[in-house]
Amino acid sequence: MDHHRAYDTTLLIPGLDKVESFVAWEDFLLVSLTNRDLIKFQITGNHQKSKFQVKQIELKTKFTKKPITQMEVIKPIKKLLVRQGTAVEIYDLKTIQLEKALCSKKAVLFTYNKKKSLCIGTKSELWIFKWENGSFNKKHEIGLPDIPKTIDWFKANKIVIGLKKQYLLISLPNKTPVRLFSTGKNGIPISAKISNDEILLGKDKISIFKDSNGKAPRAYGINWEEPPLKIRYFPPYVIGFFLNKLRVRTLYSQNFVQDIKIKNPKLCFTLVNADNHNFGYVSNKKGVWRIDEIPLLFQIDMLSFEKNFEEALRLCELIPNLDQTKKNSKSKDIKQHYAIYLFSKRNFGRAMDFFQQSNCDPRVVLSLYPFLVSDKFDTQLKIPYFEQTELNNDEKQEAIFSLIEYLTQQRSIIQNRTFEDQENLLKVIDNTIVKAYIQTNYQLVKHFLKLPNSCDLEECEKLLQENGFDDEVIFLYQSKGKHAKALKTISKKANETSNIDELFEYLKILDENDLDLIFKYAHDIYKYDSLKCFNIFLNDNELQKNVKVNKKKKKKIRNLPRDKVKNFLEKNIPDLLIPYLEYIIYEYKDNTPDFNNHLLMLYFQQYGKLKTQIQNETDKGNLKRFVETQNEIKMKMNQFIKLTNDYQAEKMLSIFPEDDLFEERAIFLNRVKQHELALDIYINKLNNIESAEKYCTENYQSDGDTKDIYIIFLHQLILQLNKKNNSSSSSGIIINKDENNFNENEDQLLKMQLIINLMKKYYLKIDPLKIIPIIPKEFPISNLFDYFNLIIKNILKIKRRTVIQKNLHKSDFLNLSFKNSKKGSKSLMIDENTLCQVCGKRIGNSIIGKYPNGVVAHLSCIENKNICPKTKMDFSKNLNKYY
Repeated sequence: MDHHRAYDTTLLIPGLDKVESFVAWEDFLLVSLTNRDLIKFQITGNHQKSKFQVKQIELKTKFTKKPITQMEVIKPIKKLLVRQGTAVEIYDLKTIQLEKALCSKKAVLFTYNKKKSLCIGTKSELWIFKWENGSFNKKHEIGLPDIPKTIDWFKANKIVIGLKKQYLLISLPNKTPVRLFSTGKNGIPISAKISNDEILLGKDKISIFKDSNGKAPRAYGINWEEPPLKIRYFPPYVIGFFLNKLRVRTLYSQNFVQDIKIKNPKLCFTLVNADNHNFGYVSNKKGVWRIDEIPLLFQIDMLSFEKNFEEALRLCELIPNLDQTKKNSKSKDIKQHYAIYLFSKRNFGRAMDFFQQSNCDPRVVLSLYPFLVSDKFDTQLKIPYFEQTELNNDEKQEAIFSLIEYLTQQRSIIQNRTFEDQENLLKVIDNTIVKAYIQTNYQLVKHFLKLPNSCDLEECEKLLQENGFDDEVIFLYQSKGKHAKALKTISKKANETSNIDELFEYLKILDENDLDLIFKYAHDIYKYDSLKCFNIFLNDNELQKNVKVNKKKKKKIRNLPRDKVKNFLEKNIPDLLIPYLEYIIYEYKDNTPDFNNHLLMLYFQQYGKLKTQIQNETDKGNLKRFVETQNEIKMKMNQFIKLTNDYQAEKMLSIFPEDDLFEERAIFLNRVKQHELALDIYINKLNNIESAEKYCTENYQSDGDTKDIYIIFLHQLILQLNKKNNSSSSSGIIINKDENNFNENEDQLLKMQLIINLMKKYYLKIDPLKIIPIIPKEFPISNLFDYFNLIIKNILKIKRRTVIQKNLHKSDFLNLSFKNSKKGSKSLMIDENTLCQVCGKRIGNSIIGKYPNGVVAHLSCIENKNICPKTKMDFSKNLNKYY
């Protein structure tokens, strides 16, 4: 039984039983009889109704000496090729008049290709002709080992020859035959050309595909139930000739299609394409038959109706000259119906594959799952109705698994498109996915809801609550931005269980848009864990800076406004304010002056409170603890003041006390460049000469505002010394010293020696004209001898250096003067006969240029002043050797 009808057959010319050969073109059929008559028919009619009119328009009796066994129409040149007996002749197609005999004997068959090349096979050779200048001209003669039975062109320069025992592939450039394979036991070569690069060759019951390189382009062949007498390619099918029928097979799947009941068909067959319709002719004892292709679209519909969907899809791809949009639409319709059919056969995975390929509306698929889609959305989205397939529980599970995979792919596709009903469709898909997970793998519900989704809040909330998915409801709220509802639920659970981990994790994902919620629930965390409460206010930029982030999925960095966080903590959780400010300043490197000022103020306030507590505390244990805490705060404050420059020192000076925290005050004074006051604190308040000296070393600039800082330092020491002697400082030095009149003690001597040592140590940084006037007159002149000695040596050193530099400059000047005079001494004589060595003309009164090698030229003739235009010598690198 036929799978479907691919062709209709009509006995076109009954009673014409002595047909030797025929050829068809347009609406003409030329028939050669065994009695050597030649008849030309014109055939008109409607192939769709299989009604034709046959008109004999010409009869040539005894047209040739022998019956015509092969004919071929060559449309481009309007010629008819004929083989009668062993001769090949060329006729005019219109008049059927002989023009030329190409081969008078030995010919056994011929073949022609679209490149206007003709191949005639004789008993031992191939003759190759080329149509040139209105005639066929012989180009090649190729020897053969046996008589050719079939000849087929491959492209323009390759020929496949079928001999009795084997097939050969011949390339015209080298003419060397290449053996393909044997013809089999029956020794009958059979061929059918598929395209310019593919052919079918018969071997007993098998037809084998070969390409122009002799390789098998397909992994299969066509198997026949018995060796065919002949095969022909009738796109898109292959037709095998047998004694009692013509059998139609598909080329792409080898499937049986149809048997055409024509008994004892002759081996003559011709194929015509007119108005995108394929038809052919074949003869037997009853006469000449016409074979008409049934329109492929109709064949496709028949295959779909018979549920042969895969064959319909293959055939759809082969429809020639069909608009791609229409072809896609047809393919989509077939795939959709095939998918529904597969679903009814419980082949859910393949069904979803074809639904995916058809790109159909997902609502078509959802209509097959009424147990998953709610009535609300069924009505809203007008889901199409299909006859429902009753599924048992196991089948439902399998069907749902396949649906989940399908919907997951579809939601990704739909999200990347924009259309009117997109939002509603995504709601249905995501709600259905949640239902499907609940029924198959409930653990995936949470994972799905953590991701951005289009679930309908009301519908999905109800669904989850009914099924006891309390945790999943929270993720639903989160995905929809309903953080207040989520936090309310989580906070209630936290108060019941005293477990704040979930609340903490949720608050950590909120950003500045939900700052009020963070502040609202921070208290709930602080009650149980102050450290976690502190962590919810930290941003992510520092936490993530050392983490490799996937660039394609870069997470948005959480960045809470620090000023608002600071204000909140100050009013509501002051215990966390200092740690927070320390963290953003030290870890985030925040240099906002307000934050830095505030932290210093908090240190100071805490220091002051502890100071009061220490003064009032009588318990030794508490007193020790307060002292340790105060020392810790003071150390942190001191370190902070030293390490950062981002606080406002002027403001801090007005706040910090003058009778306490002297070192910190000195640092503030340093920042505002009040060096004299700062040194006064180190010397007179802290009595720390080393710190004062270090201060000078760190701040000294030879050409800046602090070039006299060591003088200020020494002056402070001298003032301190004079105060201890209860005498005022005076200027000048007593040369005639009287040691008995100088009230000395050990401390004073040490102080005096310290001052002298510092003067000697930093003599290069101290202006002697500024330091001498402030030295007390009581200083013994002998103690200053070393200092003056260093000063004098340095002055002499500077003087010697200056003299040396002066003499060097003078020497350079003299050398340059000598070189200039030497250059000026060279003369150049230009007379009326002097010629430019570039253009050859007289110099005359023109401006000239002269090169170190003596070449003279007009200035206008010189292109590069460093390169001689005559010798091409480059003088730019070393001019000195020429002078």
